[in-house]
Amino acid sequence: MKITASLTAAAVVATTMLAACSGNGGETAGSEEISNFEIREQLKSASKSYKLVYASGDTAYVTLSATVQWPVEFGGSDVIALRDTIINALGTKSPYNIDQAMSAYVNNNELIEAGPQVTVSPVDSISPMTDETNSYDIETTIKVTELNEQTVTYQIYNYSFTGGAHPNYAYIPFTYDLSAGKVLTFDMLFKPGSDDALMTLIQEALANQLGVRDPAKLGEAGVFTDQLFVSRNVFVSDGQIVFHYNPYEIGPYALGQMDVALAPFVIENLLTSEAKSLLLN
Repeated sequence: MKITASLTAAAVVATTMLAACSGNGGETAGSEEISNFEIREQLKSASKSYKLVYASGDTAYVTLSATVQWPVEFGGSDVIALRDTIINALGTKSPYNIDQAMSAYVNNNELIEAGPQVTVSPVDSISPMTDETNSYDIETTIKVTELNEQTVTYQIYNYSFTGGAHPNYAYIPFTYDLSAGKVLTFDMLFKPGSDDALMTLIQEALANQLGVRDPAKLGEAGVFTDQLFVSRNVFVSDGQIVFHYNPYEIGPYALGQMDVALAPFVIENLLTSEAKSLLLN
């Protein structure tokens, strides 16, 4: 098993605020005050390979791997719940620390789902591949996709290829409120009973996104209209609330993942006071 961790250099996100001349402290007209938002992260990775021996005598190899952009400090904010969310995404529960969680992940050969007729054993390295030998991968990657002084958005990417026509994958994005110290869930963002109104807006936005004039004809673009729903897999990006759909949820694999963004001012009447305070002020 290989586990590595590297500490990034402290990053500084600086915002500039124009300060009016007060005549104190030697400030003059046009002077600027710089505020600093300190960021420290660790990039952690772990991997472990296994040899599969089937009842027929055929062999294959599988590598389990995990990569995590681990929050050390985000402007002095409370990131305890954020760390717990990341650890839980690896299939373990707190009070595991991140290193224990990553080790448990790559040692969990049940993820391979090889079946009772297959012998699974760890190996230090994978032998050179031949036409008769298959090599598969199962991985989880957790990384930051957007960060500012109010929120940080993460993306949990689960990928698996253990044979078949194509790999399977799924994204679980989420946004963390740095001031409140909690993940922004659907129920925290929207008032109860918002689904019907959101469904109409999602259909309109999705039709526009796919170049369909009439939302009622989304099926012509490959959308499974009878499966369309208001996703609870939501996050914040560029100030908009995004509804995420993974392959097969509302369309075929070929259509891929889909993100449908709605601007907060468009859905202001559906937002909770907490969401309005965060996204509209």
